[in-house]
Amino acid sequence: MARDATRGKFRSLEGLRGVLALLVCCGHLGLVTVAQRAGLVVRFGLAVDVFFALSGFVLCHSSYFGRRTVGEFTVARLARLYPLHCLTAAAVLAMGPARGIHATPAEVLQHLTLTHNVGLPPNHLSLDMPAWSISVEFWIGLLFCALMTSRARRWPWLLLTAIALPIAVSELTRSDAQNVLRVVNIGLLRAVAAFSVGILAYLASERCADRVSIPRAVPYALGAALAVMLTLPWWSAAATLMFYAIVFLLLVALTSSNDDATILCARPFVWLGTVSYSVYLLHMPIYYALELAVGERLLARGGKFVVVAIVLAASAQSHRWIEVPFQRAIRERFARRPRLRGAEPIASPA
Repeated sequence: MARDATRGKFRSLEGLRGVLALLVCCGHLGLVTVAQRAGLVVRFGLAVDVFFALSGFVLCHSSYFGRRTVGEFTVARLARLYPLHCLTAAAVLAMGPARGIHATPAEVLQHLTLTHNVGLPPNHLSLDMPAWSISVEFWIGLLFCALMTSRARRWPWLLLTAIALPIAVSELTRSDAQNVLRVVNIGLLRAVAAFSVGILAYLASERCADRVSIPRAVPYALGAALAVMLTLPWWSAAATLMFYAIVFLLLVALTSSNDDATILCARPFVWLGTVSYSVYLLHMPIYYALELAVGERLLARGGKFVVVAIVLAASAQSHRWIEVPFQRAIRERFARRPRLRGAEPIASPA
């Protein structure tokens, strides 16, 4: 498989994750209006589904199939996800009164326990809006860690899940915090389907790595197809299945070929992927803070590009001084074996 031998990261996936995190940032800041004026609908929210698939793929490589116990996996994921999640939630909570937004004690408790988007009341988007996917990422990752104990006979069930859920739940990739039939959180279902796609891609990539030579043009063609899917003017269960198929093929193509095969492996994209978790969680708190400081009018149009620059600069510092140190400290505190020491690459900003 195509990966950085020195750090254990798939550089192509790191670059893809970085591009998608930046797309989410620009989408939430309203910078996709340029495309909308050209008549294009940019479905940047679908980037979250790709993040989930990336998580399924990378966690297969680092944790699943007996590589880690459920306890070890839980510590590793909490170390990676929890510190920055708490910091950004606290920042948005502190700005709440000035923005006319108040959180109940139950909502605060849900954020502290990573249960803020699993279907519990009041069942709406979290304090830091993009963070709805963090709780989903944690619990579904834990579920698959328990289920993916071996590779044997797993793919039929994974394939069935990836196909059946989009057909059964028509709003699967168009909702996040809502519940289906008042019981099951649709964000959880999104993650189950997309994780299944990522795990299938990993199993296929393992088989293809030393047997199939993929032309360099293929990942670019699949990337272009993914971009087209993000601008479809309509959406349906068939479109979701096509989207999943493209994501599956793209992950296989990127990781079964030479790691320098696409521009996604260039340093700027890999760096963007490295700080993508901070980009994902920091962009809305930073925007809220700047909005309170200088007013919304000054942030309109060109001002939002300045916000993006600030987000990228802040994310670099966040990764250096918050993500890596806290992750290392927590993992070393609870590590039982040397293989748990050090920072774990995350597959998605969510």
